[in-house]
Amino acid sequence: MNRSALIKHAKAVGVATIARGRGYESPKTNEGLRIDLLERLYGPNLGLIQAATPAALDKVIENGIACHKGDYGYLLSMAQHALRNANAARAEAKRIAALKRPRLAEIGAYEQSAFKWMRVCAIFGNLHSIEVGMRDNKKSEYREPV
Repeated sequence: MNRSALIKHAKAVGVATIARGRGYESPKTNEGLRIDLLERLYGPNLGLIQAATPAALDKVIENGIACHKGDYGYLLSMAQHALRNANAARAEAKRIAALKRPRLAEIGAYEQSAFKWMRVCAIFGNLHSIEVGMRDNKKSEYREPV
């Protein structure tokens, strides 16, 4: 994906394209834009994302943008929203656990929140699978919730 497409996608989902520091401003690199787009679409602290080629990673970003805009349907965009919230709750729990005096009650609350958001994500994903199966007369990929 070229730089102009990355900037267009970043502006579409509200990612800043300029890095601002103490007294300076500079455009973000392509790698920085890719990282920020992934964090905006799927949540913080994703860890190491492996892709065979940069084009494969760009395909993940393009699918995330299309899902965010609702091109794949309302249910899948809601599943992406739930996944982003679950990852944000997990990141906050991890941040609190790394403190000098971690507050265990807050960590537990954030982990419960992340678990609930992941369940919501699974439910929306299953509903989307059922909807696609009904629309296209295909076998559904429904999975029983844990």
